[in-house]
Amino acid sequence: MSEGRALSLREQLLLDVRISVCYHQRRRSFLETFDRSAKAIAVLGGSIGFSKLLGSNDVAIAIASAAVVLFSTMNLVFAPGQTANRHQDLERRFVDLEKKILAVKAENFTPEDSEKFSNDMLDITAAEPVVLQGLYALCYNQVFRAAGFGKKYHLDLKWYHYPLAHIVDVKPKTISAPHVHDTDFPKIS
Repeated sequence: MSEGRALSLREQLLLDVRISVCYHQRRRSFLETFDRSAKAIAVLGGSIGFSKLLGSNDVAIAIASAAVVLFSTMNLVFAPGQTANRHQDLERRFVDLEKKILAVKAENFTPEDSEKFSNDMLDITAAEPVVLQGLYALCYNQVFRAAGFGKKYHLDLKWYHYPLAHIVDVKPKTISAPHVHDTDFPKIS
């Protein structure tokens, strides 16, 4: 990789689109897992409640009932299954946009292409729910790592961003920018 140059418009767009694909893949995966887990807990809790008929422990039944109520309520209120479907649709749309960008060879990529694809990206992002900044930063780092960028190109995250990234933003302003200048980027494909 050759350093000391700015990213082309095509490279910038590809990185942005790939970060969005990564974000929606990870978000969808988390929500689908939560949805399946909540349903499994409801089934298990129901089974434990059924054991009351067989004379089981009242404390275990109370705990199981509380877990069923908690997870069923969260599933009802936050609708992770529906939200996962929305992220799957956004992921598909970003993948389609990436294919269109890749179909234009780098040497033939014009400012008009950049404007067209940027507008397409804006159309897709207009349909996005609020982005979790911690998760976005994790995806940014993952995409930049996969593209061959070193650690100096990564966003700096605090320890608490990692476990909470899929759930809530905690102090997103503590995520710091990479320690590079705009002209320090290697070539990507």
